[in-house]
Amino acid sequence: MSDRNMAVTNPCVQNACSEHSGNMSIIPVEFSEIAALCTATEDAIGGVMQLCIADHRTLHTGLSVGRDHTTWIKGRVKDCGLVEGRDYEVFPETGENPLGGRPAKVYRLSLHAAKEIAMMEGNDKGKLIRRYFIWVEENARRLVDTARASVQRRERAPRLPSPNTVFRDYMRTMKMLGFDASEAALAANRATVAETGKDILETAGVKALVAPSGSPHLSPSDIGAELAALTGGPVLSGQKVNTLLLRYGFQEKGASKAAPWMPTEKGELFKHWTVTGKKHSDGTSVNWLRWNASIVSELAAAMTAESHSPSDQTIQH
Repeated sequence: MSDRNMAVTNPCVQNACSEHSGNMSIIPVEFSEIAALCTATEDAIGGVMQLCIADHRTLHTGLSVGRDHTTWIKGRVKDCGLVEGRDYEVFPETGENPLGGRPAKVYRLSLHAAKEIAMMEGNDKGKLIRRYFIWVEENARRLVDTARASVQRRERAPRLPSPNTVFRDYMRTMKMLGFDASEAALAANRATVAETGKDILETAGVKALVAPSGSPHLSPSDIGAELAALTGGPVLSGQKVNTLLLRYGFQEKGASKAAPWMPTEKGELFKHWTVTGKKHSDGTSVNWLRWNASIVSELAAAMTAESHSPSDQTIQH
């Protein structure tokens, strides 16, 4: 038998068979004998891939035809009105003819043509083979339809945006809300971690986000020094400044040691989070609450107003 007559597997059918139990290898008992002789494969006729009988001689054997296969196939092609390049193709068999003379010709038949030829025999074997070919066509069509539906389901499945896309979207939103670049990046990163589990800043190797030039962000100790310079009073410690920020409604106590202080709604106008590049024991980022320089005048005004009120409470230095 020529290499040309080896079975060619349809990739779509193969994929469908691998995913579903009802594949073409489960052949009904009534077709088991004929399927071993007349194996349906996929091959090209006239450049069109389709189900075929690769060698007419297997059909000749399955039908138990008494005549010579060459004379028989030529007659059946004529009787059925088959068209070369559409219903069949002819190839010379490779190798030498054991009977001498020119190599035999092999007819590759479309499954439709093979059914027509089987019916022409007018016997029970012809009817059986035709039913087998119909079963092959229906089974292959079902498997291909199942594979196509599976591909369509995968294509319709929603695709989650990448962490980078999520980060960019949040950055854009934060800037629209008036956050500066560092604050926007920090907020966007927190949202991205919550949504995707990916820490963009850590992946990028960002150890800290600094304030823009000309707009310093102050620690409580820095605020204490700035207040002293502004009011002429003593320098307050960071602890005392935190007490002031709490008293005047700019911050409140956080829910954990990881976030001991959180800005209030009033403090949101002045707050700034700084990424340290460090991690807490639970794996979350260590971020410092810092303040815009304008908080100094706000605190000074609040302290002055309080000093003139009857319920003056003095901050111990």
